[in-house]
Amino acid sequence: MKCVLSTVQDLQQTDIEEMTKLLHTHFESCNKERTKSDLADKTHVIRIYDSNGLCGLSTFAYEHCSYHSQQIAVIYSGDTIVDPRAWRSTALFEAWIRAVRDVHTNDSLPLYWLLICSGPRTFRLMQQLWKTSVPRPGYTNAHLNHLRNHLARHRYGSNFDGTVVRFQQPQALKAHLQDIPKHIHADASVELFCTLNPSFHHGDELVCCCSLAPENVSSVGQRLEKRSQKLVWSTA
Repeated sequence: MKCVLSTVQDLQQTDIEEMTKLLHTHFESCNKERTKSDLADKTHVIRIYDSNGLCGLSTFAYEHCSYHSQQIAVIYSGDTIVDPRAWRSTALFEAWIRAVRDVHTNDSLPLYWLLICSGPRTFRLMQQLWKTSVPRPGYTNAHLNHLRNHLARHRYGSNFDGTVVRFQQPQALKAHLQDIPKHIHADASVELFCTLNPSFHHGDELVCCCSLAPENVSSVGQRLEKRSQKLVWSTA
């Protein structure tokens, strides 16, 4: 796998067209204007390629903001997809971790991740990579909950109802990606996701938050971080 980290400003029209084609394969109502709309408030894009071309991407915004009179850094996730042909690979997750570390490398501020997700796989992944996050089965954290709500209201305004974000033009996964695999159907994380976001099939996005501090990385996340150093990596 080859991984490319780009700033949004450095993307070419051919890159956007390529991204739109991959997104259109897996999301309803996706076109170039929808891709540009997502990119409009993002700062970076991660793309992964195999021998057949683009097979995964994730956009994010890296920003500073004030919270309780303290400055913090935040990663706001955007469009993310991995083509089924690359599901056996963890390259996108490795690339995401490496990209976040690279972008934040000269910054001493505490770093947090605000994730919105319309699928249980991504929700489950957050809990596999990080020791603590909200929401999470059997876990509560008043500080993280308050921070999540603060960031979500700042970012999404009235589209955030306290649990999920409902966009006027949601981007729902196509039917072939909406089924929950049998081997994770009874997983506590999946059950919680479905309880909190019962309309995920229509594109509702569950809002999640965690600290990206090194001490919060799980053993699984630590293994991916080590493997990320071996990626075929380039920046644009």
